[in-house]
Amino acid sequence: MQKIFRIFVAISGIWLFGCGRRDTVPELEDLFPPSAEMQARTRMMGALEGNASDGEYFVASCGRFVVGSNRTDPAITIFDTMTFRSVGVIRKGKGPNEVVYIGSLHENDGDLYVYNTPAKQVLTVPVVAEKLAPSFARQVVDVDYMEMLPIAGRRHVGSGSSASDDLQFYLLDSMGKRVEAIDDYVPDPEGRTIASYDNAFGQQGPLLRSPDGRHFMYASRDGLVLKFFRADDDHVRKIREYIVQAPLFTPMSDPEARFYTVAVDPNNMQGVESLTADDRYYYLLFSERLLSDEVSEADQLLVFDHAGEPVARIRLDRPVNRIAADSRSGKLYALIQESEQNRVAEILLPEL
Repeated sequence: MQKIFRIFVAISGIWLFGCGRRDTVPELEDLFPPSAEMQARTRMMGALEGNASDGEYFVASCGRFVVGSNRTDPAITIFDTMTFRSVGVIRKGKGPNEVVYIGSLHENDGDLYVYNTPAKQVLTVPVVAEKLAPSFARQVVDVDYMEMLPIAGRRHVGSGSSASDDLQFYLLDSMGKRVEAIDDYVPDPEGRTIASYDNAFGQQGPLLRSPDGRHFMYASRDGLVLKFFRADDDHVRKIREYIVQAPLFTPMSDPEARFYTVAVDPNNMQGVESLTADDRYYYLLFSERLLSDEVSEADQLLVFDHAGEPVARIRLDRPVNRIAADSRSGKLYALIQESEQNRVAEILLPEL
C-alpha cells in the first residue's frame, strides 16, 4: 500500500486502517552530526517459506520470526529462524483464536501481544509452543485505540482514539482501564485547530517499548516526530521529544456519521518505516524520501538510547523494509519484501 494514497477510515466505531523536555530540531543533521554516522552490512539468511511481500509487522523473539499483515489470511505467521518454515498461524476472522484487524503486534516477555482493534481486545500468544492453537488470554479495553502497547507492571499504553476530547496517549491498568493521560498531540504547524479524532489519524504512528518495559517511544508514521517516555511504578512521564517535521494532513471527518478520515500531504517526509529495540537502544528504520516518492524501503537506521539521546545514524549497504531485534540472541534482523517471497537478513551492526 503506497503511503501517498493512504487515507484512514473508521466507520461505526471500527478502525480500518506529562510534561517533559521538548527539543525542536530544524534539521536531522542537528541530531546526528557527521561524527555520529556509521556503516553496516547485511548478511542474507534465507527466504520465509510461502510468504510474499505483505508484512506490515515484523517481530523476532525466542528463535522465531513473526510476520503480520492486515491484507492476508493468515493474519499472523510464525517462522522458525533455522528452517524458515512456518510453525504456526493466526487466522483472520472473528473466531475465538482469530483476529479481525491487527492494531498492534509486539513481543512481550516471550509472548506475542496482539491488539485486535475492532473487538477492543488484547490477545496473548506464546511465541514458542508445540501447537499454536492456544486459548488466547483475552483482555477487553474500554476505549478503541489506534495502537496498544504493554509496559512494565502489567500496564498498557493506548494511543489515539476517535473521541472528540481525548489526548494522544493514556496509561491503562492491567484491566485496560484508564489511569492517567500521558501526553497530547503536537500542535499543527500551520496553526490550525485540529480535532483530536483527526489528530489520531493524521499523527498516528507506532509505539515501541524497551525489552524491560520501563521505557517506550513513539514515532510519527509521516513526517518525523519522536517522543520518549519513562514508565515508573506509579507514573509515566515524557522525557524527550524531537519535532523534525510535524506531519501535515487535511481533516475530512464527519463525526455525526461516525466517519473519520484524513488525507495526508504527499510532501510529508516518509519518516520511520519500522522500529525495534534491544536492551540498550532503539533502532528506527528511516527514509528521507517524501510520501510522493511511493517507496516503502529505507537504508538507514537512527539509533537512540532508551532515554532518547541520539547515538548513531547508520547507513545500510542495501535498503530493507522492516527490522526486528531479538533481545535474547542480541541479533538485529531485516525483512526484505519481494513480489514472490520475503527474505530475511541479519544486520551486522558496528560497535556503538
